[in-house]
Amino acid sequence: MVSENNIWWQRLQGWASGTPSKYGDVGDFPTMAYQMTGDPKYAQRAWSLIQPWIAANVLPDGVVGQTPSRNETRQDFETCVWMYDWLYPALTPTQRTQFIGWLNWMADLVLDKTSIAFGTRTDYSDETTG
Repeated sequence: MVSENNIWWQRLQGWASGTPSKYGDVGDFPTMAYQMTGDPKYAQRAWSLIQPWIAANVLPDGVVGQTPSRNETRQDFETCVWMYDWLYPALTPTQRTQFIGWLNWMADLVLDKTSIAFGTRTDYSDETTG
């Protein structure tokens, strides 16, 4: 797609660059562009979008000071895991530590092992797949 300058690549590249910005992008579009091209500018943009969530220790769909919901863990955890995997080569050791700590916190949320308990149903695969 990249070498052919396919229309879908053009759209993804625009979203990954923030022109135009894509609603709900927490770094997933630049992460995909980094995976496709290896261009570190996309990894840096992805980190700039996901890092505020990591620093605030909240889920991407959450609001600071608001309790996350089961919808957020089941939808966001999987996305954040593949983002970590794909961005790993471009992250510094400190960024990796911050990211993996955040992912571990999300895993604890899914299993109700944090001070925030919202009753994850572990027998319900949609909530625990991540």
